[in-house]
Amino acid sequence: MARPYGAQSEHGRLRKVLLSRPGPELQQVTFHQVKRFGFRDQVWWRGFLREWEGLRALLQGEGVEVIDVRALVGEQVASGCFNMPYTRDSSMVTDAGAVVFNAGLPTRAAESEALRMAYEKLGVPILGQIKDPGTVEGGGVSFLDPKTLLVAQCSRTNGRGIQQLRELLFKNNIVDTVVQLDMGRDQVHIDGAFLKVRPDLAICADHRLRGRPVLASMREGSSKQWPDLLAYLKEQQIEELVINEVEEYGMAANLLMLNDKKGIGYEWNERIAELLADHGIEMLPAAGAELSRGGGGPHCLTAPLLRDDP
Repeated sequence: MARPYGAQSEHGRLRKVLLSRPGPELQQVTFHQVKRFGFRDQVWWRGFLREWEGLRALLQGEGVEVIDVRALVGEQVASGCFNMPYTRDSSMVTDAGAVVFNAGLPTRAAESEALRMAYEKLGVPILGQIKDPGTVEGGGVSFLDPKTLLVAQCSRTNGRGIQQLRELLFKNNIVDTVVQLDMGRDQVHIDGAFLKVRPDLAICADHRLRGRPVLASMREGSSKQWPDLLAYLKEQQIEELVINEVEEYGMAANLLMLNDKKGIGYEWNERIAELLADHGIEMLPAAGAELSRGGGGPHCLTAPLLRDDP
């Protein structure tokens, strides 16, 4: 019998995904409130909704089952979660169940309970939850392989949250290695600067990753250090597709991989689409003029519920 949940990969074939339909509450994210909510700019919420529906249609057209968190938790709960369309940040789903995160942005605190409710309705067990003073957001974590998780310490994910997550995953035999990257307090997440798109290939903003120390902790108790993630990738024989600062801002690394031969990215990232095509990977273009105003791309907007093993 096929497992009903589990997504310990960034590029295994995507079967089920959580999205959260945006609502009129986004009208409250005005020009004067964007910093409070972590947005780049205020949005036109109906345009935001139209682009979100386009992303949903792309996923469904590729045979992915899309589950709407808003429909699961109800309007009363969802209307108080202004950032929940960026569904990735509130949790992750392992082969043993969901880990509910604790947002580093105070205005996102209600999302943890909303995702807990959603998983309970879906019958996905809650493996654990990050608690204060620890913070972890999903944009700060990325699977390098099914047994290796990359976690970036940054403004939204702190050391205590990483410690809780590492202990939870090791205790439940979820991963063998947690690779911790110090991104600095000036960075929100890792998923704007890095994404592994297949076992031997990753998109990297080298200017953002260079000189940021990396420490790998193994479940059996040992550890190993590298000067930065680039050195780690070189040792693992993972090729880089390098993006520049302009492309990083345009979320060229913030793709959602459907499998190791196809992904979804914002339509203006034409150069990275060409680079991916040169490596046998198709990038499906998604509109994002409004979606990007919240500081997220297709990776941020989606929370994989079920992927095939890569």
